[in-house]
This record gives sequence, structure tokens and C-alpha cells, in this order.
Amino acid sequence: MNLVEMEYNPNHATQVHEEWPAIGYAAPIYYSWLSDGEKDDLAALSEDFCIIEHEGQTNRFVRAVLTQRVKGSNARIDYGVWVSLGEKSFNDYIANFETEDYETGYLGYLSNNISPYEKTINIKVKVYVSNRRGRPVLVPQESQMDIPFVKDFYEGISMEEAEQRIKKVTRK
Repeated sequence: MNLVEMEYNPNHATQVHEEWPAIGYAAPIYYSWLSDGEKDDLAALSEDFCIIEHEGQTNRFVRAVLTQRVKGSNARIDYGVWVSLGEKSFNDYIANFETEDYETGYLGYLSNNISPYEKTINIKVKVYVSNRRGRPVLVPQESQMDIPFVKDFYEGISMEEAEQRIKKVTRK
């Protein structure tokens, strides 16, 4: 079974490190770039959706999950991230959001910068929707292996690196 099948197959049980929380982002990075006034005037943000309307352009985002595996173990890091979708895909997702047995796929773009990588926004991703499973699952397109995050997605990261990332977000 390849990694893409493993991540999308809802019957595949992947062990999660019980002490590791998901690393989550409250909004797409583009929302965080707005001033408070712009957030009020141009944007709508909920737990699952975000829309930013600039003059002549509307950006649509949905909350999703991206999983990064750890080399030599069954452990993984789950990221709660945002993905941008085109208008047609976004409207389809909204229309079927409450349909329990809905499954489909879209093309989207990662809309958060994931530390410690220099840049992860706009990485092309496959967006797998299975409403029985929960939030959509993202899988970066393999054609972007020159991007360090994508390479690490497919090859995994070390346990030490995973623990450092978790420690960084759980420090108070």
C-alpha cells in the first residue's frame, strides 16, 4: 500500500502517538495578513470555512488535515491546516458538507506556512473528502519533490524532529 492509499483509506488504522496533539492553525495565512478592519469588512471565518472577498477576487478556504509520518515508526504528526479551493469545488463541498456518505476529491493549495519549513503556502495538494471520516485529507502532489516539505511528506521525518516540532507548539 503506498502512502497516498494509506492516508485516504478510512479502513487503514494508523497509530497516533498518544501524547502528541495535532498542530493546528486557526485560519488560513491570508486571513492573518488582514487588518482587524479588513477582517470585519472582507472576510468570514468559521471553524470549517473561510471566505475573503477582495474587489474582483474571492478566496475560499476549508479546514483540512495533513499527516506527516515519522521514519521507522508508526507515529505521525497531524496538522490542522487550511486549503484553498476554486469556486466550483468550494460550492460542491459546502453543498455536501452534511451528507454523511459523500466522498470526492479536489485540487487545492495549502494555505498555511508549516514550521520549520521556509514556505509551504501554495503547495498543490489533492484534497480527499470522505464525510464519514471527518475533515478532508490533504496529500501533496508528488511532482513537487523539490520542495522540502513535500519530500519530507513522502519520505518521513525523524523521531527527533517530530518531537522538536511538538515541543515547540506545546511550550507555554
